Amino acid sequence: MDFNTLAHGDAGLRALAVEGLLVVVPGTTMPTGLDAPLARALQTALDAGDFALKAGRQLYLHKVSEMAAGRVAFAWAADASPKALRKAVAAGAALFKDGGTRHLAVVVAGTPAMDAGHGEALVAALTDATYLYRATKPSAGPVSRLAKAILVCRKADQR
Repeated sequence: MDFNTLAHGDAGLRALAVEGLLVVVPGTTMPTGLDAPLARALQTALDAGDFALKAGRQLYLHKVSEMAAGRVAFAWAADASPKALRKAVAAGAALFKDGGTRHLAVVVAGTPAMDAGHGEALVAALTDATYLYRATKPSAGPVSRLAKAILVCRKADQR
């Protein structure tokens, strides 16, 4: 799998040309700074009870209006730390790994400051989630189509 970082530009996440977008939602309050289509979708899901800001919650949405990404998922995280990011990405990856998504972008809502630990957490979570053991298990399922993942961050954190 190919991993990279990307500093989102003025167009925000709307124009991000990926097949899947995983939005990690840290904390227990509605995050600020999300693109309007994502904020509307998240607020609608919270109001309907389809998503909650608590442990183990994920939500998959297909074709969110005004978003270039065809598949969008939300995954809850306790905070914006690398450890919490790893857990949330592992949970969220389950929504993408067996589908048609080949190119996945991961963003932490609110775009907190990130460091190398966040990048390592993304790599570890997606590597574990897509690992397939076949040496002595020929009945294993098909290989995941996920081939590329990017961590969306602030320009100052990209290095």
